[in-house]
Amino acid sequence: NRLKLIKILKKEFQDFQIIFFTHDKELFEIYKDKFEWKIFELYSDNSEQIPKSLKKENVTLIERAKSCFNNKDYDLCGLLLRKDLERILQKYLNLTNKEKLSNLIKKALELTQDDKKVILQNIKDHNKHILNPSSHNDNRNIYSEELRNAMSDIEKLRDLENIEFNKILNDGTQIKINFEKDGQDFSYFGSIKKDLYFSNDGRIIDCKCKITSRNPKKDDSLKGNYDSLLELYNAICIYEKIDENEHYYTFFEFKNSSGEWKSLIQTQPPDPSL
Repeated sequence: NRLKLIKILKKEFQDFQIIFFTHDKELFEIYKDKFEWKIFELYSDNSEQIPKSLKKENVTLIERAKSCFNNKDYDLCGLLLRKDLERILQKYLNLTNKEKLSNLIKKALELTQDDKKVILQNIKDHNKHILNPSSHNDNRNIYSEELRNAMSDIEKLRDLENIEFNKILNDGTQIKINFEKDGQDFSYFGSIKKDLYFSNDGRIIDCKCKITSRNPKKDDSLKGNYDSLLELYNAICIYEKIDENEHYYTFFEFKNSSGEWKSLIQTQPPDPSL
């Protein structure tokens, strides 16, 4: 019920000052991003004969990393950056199980496009030369400029935390692309080779696919594999000498579990720019 409680607090206690205590570290981490809290951690200070309470203001991993960088504590800075990157990518990929950072980066690259994809490629190098050596018994030098660049790139990925993905088609789903030329209709048939996703920021996360046939049958010039639905659509347009439409997504159908062909446009409102 812990996520339900957040909704109740937001809905029923808007006019209250909320003071929330927990001994549960996991719950603490979940809740601290849900409100604009002033966040503290409380500990028992046993440094003297009579214990007393110790209040420590909670700061983010990236803030702690910056503090270590300024203090020239580069090993610890790299370790904290690695933890923050793992946290960002696990949230982005909606994973609850722990995975190697290299696997997280690989999965994120498959879902990401444009400028964020370029940054993730940089992160791949940072992981090899900075983040991994900082986290293990490794005698390689850690250079401040490389560490600063890694910190900057990780900060640029921070908004990935707010992106959510909705899977709309499973790997192997049959697809059909419909066309019209000179008053005649024809279709290409195939399937997707990875799950197809929409993101809550209005993007289709394209996937690999293949073409197996054309109806009415022509020749097999286009039969084979493609890296994306867009690449497939463009190849057909060039081959058939048809003007490309920027709303290419509207030409696709998929076969559902009942064996019926349904418009892909019905699964999720697409980005008008597609």
